[in-house]
Amino acid sequence: MINAGMSCQLIHYRHEEHDKFFEVCKNFDAIIVRCNPGQIKADGGDQGKFDDGMRHDGMRAMRKLGVQVWPSPDVMEFMGAKDALCKVANLNIGLPDTMAYYTEADFAAGFKKTMAFQPRVIKQNRGSSGEGIWIIKLKGGNYCSAYGERSCTDDEMLDMMEANDNHAETHSVAEFVEFCVNGRTNKSGTWTSKGDGKYLEGGKAAGGQLVDQRFCPRIVEGELRYNMVVDALVGIIHKKPKEGGISAVSGTGSVYTFYGPEETKFKNLTDNFLKVDLEYIMPSLGLADEPVPLWWTTDFILASPEGTPAEQEKWIVGEFNCSCVGISKCLAAFCKDDKPNACYSDIAVEDLKEAQRYGDLMGCKALSILDMVQNPVSVSSITKVATDNLGLKKQPPNPKYKTALAQIYVRCQPYGGSDKSSNGHRYDSIPFANGMISVGMSCQLIHYTHQEHSAFFNVCRNFDAIIVRCNPGQIKADGGDQGKFDDGMRAMRKLGVQVWPSPDVMEFMGAKDALCKVANLSIGLPDTLAYYTEADFAAGFKKTMAFQPRVIKQNRGSSGEGIWIIKLKAGNYCQSYGERSCTDDEVLEMMEANDNHGETHTVAEFVEFCVNGRTGKSGNWTSKGVGKYLEGGKAAGGQLVDQRFCPRIVEGELRYNMVVDALVGIIHKKPKEGGISAVSGTGSIYTFYGPEEPKFKSLTENFLKRDLEYIMPSLGLAEEPVPLWWTTDFILASPEGTPADQEKWIVGEFNCSCVGISTCLAAFCRDDAPNACYSDISVENLREAQRYGDLMGKKARAILNMATGRGLGARCPGVNRIAFLMEGETTMSAHGRCIGWTDCDLTDTGKMQAFEAGKMLRDECFCFDIVFTSVLRRCIRTAWCAMQECDSFAMPVINSWRLNDQHMGKLEGATWAEAMAGFESARAKCKESSFYNVAPPAVDQSDPRHPLNNRLYKHVPKMALPASESLCATVNRVLPFFHDTISPCVMAGKSVMVCAPGAALAAMCMQLEGLSESDVTSMQMMSPGALLVYEVDPSLNVLNKYVLRK
Repeated sequence: MINAGMSCQLIHYRHEEHDKFFEVCKNFDAIIVRCNPGQIKADGGDQGKFDDGMRHDGMRAMRKLGVQVWPSPDVMEFMGAKDALCKVANLNIGLPDTMAYYTEADFAAGFKKTMAFQPRVIKQNRGSSGEGIWIIKLKGGNYCSAYGERSCTDDEMLDMMEANDNHAETHSVAEFVEFCVNGRTNKSGTWTSKGDGKYLEGGKAAGGQLVDQRFCPRIVEGELRYNMVVDALVGIIHKKPKEGGISAVSGTGSVYTFYGPEETKFKNLTDNFLKVDLEYIMPSLGLADEPVPLWWTTDFILASPEGTPAEQEKWIVGEFNCSCVGISKCLAAFCKDDKPNACYSDIAVEDLKEAQRYGDLMGCKALSILDMVQNPVSVSSITKVATDNLGLKKQPPNPKYKTALAQIYVRCQPYGGSDKSSNGHRYDSIPFANGMISVGMSCQLIHYTHQEHSAFFNVCRNFDAIIVRCNPGQIKADGGDQGKFDDGMRAMRKLGVQVWPSPDVMEFMGAKDALCKVANLSIGLPDTLAYYTEADFAAGFKKTMAFQPRVIKQNRGSSGEGIWIIKLKAGNYCQSYGERSCTDDEVLEMMEANDNHGETHTVAEFVEFCVNGRTGKSGNWTSKGVGKYLEGGKAAGGQLVDQRFCPRIVEGELRYNMVVDALVGIIHKKPKEGGISAVSGTGSIYTFYGPEEPKFKSLTENFLKRDLEYIMPSLGLAEEPVPLWWTTDFILASPEGTPADQEKWIVGEFNCSCVGISTCLAAFCRDDAPNACYSDISVENLREAQRYGDLMGKKARAILNMATGRGLGARCPGVNRIAFLMEGETTMSAHGRCIGWTDCDLTDTGKMQAFEAGKMLRDECFCFDIVFTSVLRRCIRTAWCAMQECDSFAMPVINSWRLNDQHMGKLEGATWAEAMAGFESARAKCKESSFYNVAPPAVDQSDPRHPLNNRLYKHVPKMALPASESLCATVNRVLPFFHDTISPCVMAGKSVMVCAPGAALAAMCMQLEGLSESDVTSMQMMSPGALLVYEVDPSLNVLNKYVLRK
């Protein structure tokens, strides 16, 4: 464990310290149980209490707390029980005619029937080292030819051998049944066995059971013991019984031969066991939620008749053992009569090296199990496709929401598709997932395989949200059905699971006719048309083409394929729309956007190609595409969009990269000289800008502040959130010479279907980098990608908060909230000047800070019953802006002069440096050790800065208005209002927000937290627009405190 980077402490259980022991155990991630069966009882303890503890403590309770226990009591019980052989009977390693008995009646009837048919092995559940395992034959050899043809009579005689020591006994059927049920009685005859019988005692719940299995005569050739570390075979032991014996139990003269895990003579068994059956063993035993044991063995018996080729041999399980299996290489370290001081140092160097090899492998496997079980949703029912989760953060222990990132690995394509890292994940999946984890949500990386469609969606319903990162066409390329996958995701949406982006969002937003639906927004062109039928296209296109150059866009293509920029060769456009329509023989000059190649065709040929593809009527085309853009009709995505050509496209497009409603970057894509399309690979030039780029300010403001909120409703997606990660391409539609602030940019395309994070491109595999992985991304690029991912996490959490009402601001009985909002940046603070009671306004930055605060409140489901501010406009406007952004308007807003800032006297309007010098001078004069009791130089009553000269305070008693204030005086002014007005509202269960300057907020924090004078002095320095939330009980005792951050 330690070599794998984990800690491992050695502890002992004492039944007298049962409660203390399990209190300690709660603090571990995993507990490896190495208590040999019977030893707890031998020490005076209770194994049942250790295992279960009446469901209050014990190992089962540890599992409920999320602590891994290897092996857990249930694993030891169900895997070690002999009836495990019945539960795996239908696997390759099982025998279908294996039966289990738990009652006397079932045993007597069943055994008599099986015994009459063929030799049997009867196995008790509780014994060890072969005790109570009986190999039995009919002494008379009179087996029936078909199972069930007859049953043995009570007086038929049995030849029996017990596996613990290969001793033989002869008994009647009745005597054997009596011994198995009641032990030695006057009806059981005389037994030389060391055991006591009574194998069904206590019933099934107490482990009373017998397993009845067909006898495999080739057991005399020996058994195979497979030593396993979780799912890894580390060695094979062939155990051959002593001549004339059947059991190869240690101490009976048996011969042991040791083989490596790759031994070729057992290849058929090894492949069947490890590759076919192993994944089904735990589910078959009713242990689907438990990992395969850390260190365990399986004993196999050869069931095939002699002469069977090795590659066709059938080996069956004789026994699983996971209950404190020993490492035989360490046997020199255990004490015995002749070695009472045996210790670790007695183990030979070679043996120790082998033992440590096992131990190191256990450590790696244990770490892997912990990684898997720390995923909040079990995904064991679907195939794990990726080989590792390189770069993924640890899942939070109690995630706020559980999310998954769904991917597709195309098994028939190199590297699993053109967007994969070498471990099978999409190249940019890790920043997405880590972004979710960074805000307290879990995010598990899963893959869709169409053969596991039902299992996949059964897993998906356990998540709160699914991020779909399946590149278009890849599900089909892997042999699946995109429509079936989409319907599965739609079913998730109906169950309340968020899907980003949902199939409807991808369909309606990605479809080219989205441009028609936003035609009347600032970012649209009103004369944008869509065609779904041949007749509409032919008539409409001939009319628009006769009027002006056009862009015709197919719906299905990518990278510019099927997007045509078209002009009339003769240039004979009509003066007004509808004045004429083109004739079929008019000639068109055309350029396709995928590679900027040119073609010349008649109107009729173009219509034919768009509708029917290459035919005898379409002429000769050099396009890489096949046309047929309307194929399948509207329902199948068959459509063409007809948009006015904007000649300034040659100057380039703008791509806006968006995380939900936040712009994170702008890319200017300029076509190669002489080209029109700026698709990657055509020689275009890309220039990158930040989201605040001033030259695009007009477009940015129109898009984000005017149009964004209407885009989803315009597309028929009012119930869906804006996509998590998406782009919009804009084309400049204004004529040359238009001032920048009046330019009109129109949408050329929305894209939300698996948009990539370009800074992660170094992680995707290609011929020159077949092993590309997360580690290949440069530190700088990774930092930028994670910045996007972290923002996605915050936005995703906000979407889930709003969808579920489970944000930090959600109402909770017994928990009241008061949020303190710091005023935004002002026209004075922006220039580093002291404000005090000066009634200045917010800057544009200050307003944005207030809007951001409102977004944070909205995203965390805060809804206030009442708002308090000072009488200063900067505080009032901060509150208004925040409330506007979080859609909270219907609450009273109360303004009070008592929530004003500290009055700075003559220092109001001074620079911070001048103010600090003034405070230092004042402090020196009054000989104060801190600034808490220091007031700046006072203004006289004639000074405009004195409150007596401001109409805001005409109703305030003159004696209460300060000429300057110390922080102490400010606190004494604020607290009466806090006690008399604000506190009663909070104590009454109202959700309260207070928007005020730093000094006033510090005074209230001082009261709530019992802060010192020095703490209050430092708290004044809250940043503009900061949000500090206190959760309190009805008596105003602070339960929790946190800062909401952007």
